[in-house]
Amino acid sequence: MARKKKTNNNKERGNKFEREIAKDLSIWLFNDKNLLRRHPDSGTSKMNYTGDICPANQLPTEWNGKFPFQIETKYGYTKIASPSPWSTKYLTEWYLKSLEESKIHDQKIIFVINNFVNRKFNTLTTDRYLNDKFILHKMSFPIIKNGLVTHLFIYKFNEVLKHKFTDLIPNFFKDFIK
Repeated sequence: MARKKKTNNNKERGNKFEREIAKDLSIWLFNDKNLLRRHPDSGTSKMNYTGDICPANQLPTEWNGKFPFQIETKYGYTKIASPSPWSTKYLTEWYLKSLEESKIHDQKIIFVINNFVNRKFNTLTTDRYLNDKFILHKMSFPIIKNGLVTHLFIYKFNEVLKHKFTDLIPNFFKDFIK
């Protein structure tokens, strides 16, 4: 009897996670579940945008054709501890990699969204202060960014989605869409 070829479940789960995050962000940012999508090659191609999630349709006119988000997703890391006040190494590495890639297309807002296997919620790591009500562990952690010390915040992603985007980043259009 021929053996059935084993599929790469981790890759499939990661792709599904990217699609789910793209839909959630699309609704949160645009009130349109189809505007964002999983980058077909998981962000390997950097032709128009960098990151795992990119626009699939025309951006709103007030965005002047710019997509200022560099969105990196990570799913299912079992061999590393979930973020805590004592373990932020991987989040820092992922953020700094995203920051470097964001310079290609001037994407100034970095979101690293991940799910650790031992957590029942997704996290959002960014250098943007949104609201301390849903900061994980009520802390930020310092990193060196462009030769300067800045702080990253880890949020519970689903809590962030409950709030209007423009309420959390009130000067978004003024600061990023010029």
